[in-house]
Amino acid sequence: MKLSVYLNTYGIRRMVGLLYENAGRVFFEYSPDFLQSGIALSPFKLPLKPGVFEDEKRTFDGLFGLFNDSLPDGWGCLLLDRKLRKRGLSYDSITPLSRLSMIGRNPMGALEYEPADEAAEEVGNVELDSLSGEVDKILAGNDSDVLDELLKLNGSSGGARPKIVAYVSDDRQKIIHGGANPPAGFTPWIIKFSERYDKLNSGETEYRYSLAAKEAGVDMPPTHLFPSKNGGGYFGVQRFDRTPQGKVHVHTACGLLHASHRFSCLDYENLLKLVKDKDYFILTTNVDHCFQKAGFDKKRLFYTQGDYGLFQCSKPCCSETFDNEVQIHQMMKEQENMRIPDYLIPLCPHCGAPLSMNLRADSTFVEDKGWHAAASRYDDFLRRHKNLNVLFLELGTGYNTPGIIKYPFRQMTAAWPDAFYACINLGQTEVPLEIQNKSIGISKDAGEVIENLLMGV
Repeated sequence: MKLSVYLNTYGIRRMVGLLYENAGRVFFEYSPDFLQSGIALSPFKLPLKPGVFEDEKRTFDGLFGLFNDSLPDGWGCLLLDRKLRKRGLSYDSITPLSRLSMIGRNPMGALEYEPADEAAEEVGNVELDSLSGEVDKILAGNDSDVLDELLKLNGSSGGARPKIVAYVSDDRQKIIHGGANPPAGFTPWIIKFSERYDKLNSGETEYRYSLAAKEAGVDMPPTHLFPSKNGGGYFGVQRFDRTPQGKVHVHTACGLLHASHRFSCLDYENLLKLVKDKDYFILTTNVDHCFQKAGFDKKRLFYTQGDYGLFQCSKPCCSETFDNEVQIHQMMKEQENMRIPDYLIPLCPHCGAPLSMNLRADSTFVEDKGWHAAASRYDDFLRRHKNLNVLFLELGTGYNTPGIIKYPFRQMTAAWPDAFYACINLGQTEVPLEIQNKSIGISKDAGEVIENLLMGV
């Protein structure tokens, strides 16, 4: 597949270059004329020079950050995925260039892509309350009769919150969509809807924050709170990438630096990709629940120091823990000024004492049935693999509690004939002399190393 890339700024349209795919790899080359323009669209990763560019790290599925900025984020990806599944496809199953062609001439910023897989839009009115109801259906996992309309209205706006891009009349009384350019008396806006766990007045809250930012001297586009019959209204902001003179080129910091804003989460997801087809077990002193959120098999995890996904009695009066997902979401929903209502304070069902996080901070830490079951599974894993080829992979472990992971891994590497020890830790990589012939130390960011391993680097 090939795509021609154009820059359409302030009414002047130039061909930037050519994107093309070959054997799952994405390449880009500037057009000779654009090389002479002196316009550095993405100077760090795509400097103005002849030749073929390829992102070997594949941070954005092979796209450079400049072009990845044209794609939608969380909400837009969800809509695209729903549309593609009706065709028997999924968002992940189509190529990056296919995704760009679906955006065509309407991404955020001033880049445009041809050929475009898009149909001409007719101008139509926008009814916010009605669309809000359809958004709720989508978020609940249900189908919507206006999925195509929501997809067109989203454009390629970023962020996870549901939103639309539309034209708003100068008196803020009428909202329309469709057409390549706003009619007279209308300007392009972004209007947000609520997420599932947002309060009814979340739009009003964001609007008041925008007013506070203006009062503080922050250079802000015009904002407005559009009324609603169902709640506190919808927050809107005039598009910063559109002017009466034409489109404005924009580039996110993540795109410019070629660093995914999801990187910290992807560390866990990439690790799962690396080990999912192998006989693995995770021993961790992290308590942040991220392994489970990333999709790791709970039966292959041992949280030795606790789990923020659990409450325990603060005394404790019993060796029992309590899943806290529902309570935490409720607290987030009803908190004000970092405080929750008294009735949401979690109490032990047995003794009435306040519940606390399941964290090994002192002698009150609860090792429940789940903890002991995980410990048994870990011991069994070690017993079954003692005489097999085993890699003890230590990621980011310091010397706060070395007796849990670091020292045992080194001792088992020394004692087991076919074991190998790998320590990946930026600035804290050490390999004992006793096992230096069956060890490796890598003083780099663990997430970057895992990403490189996935790519075969």
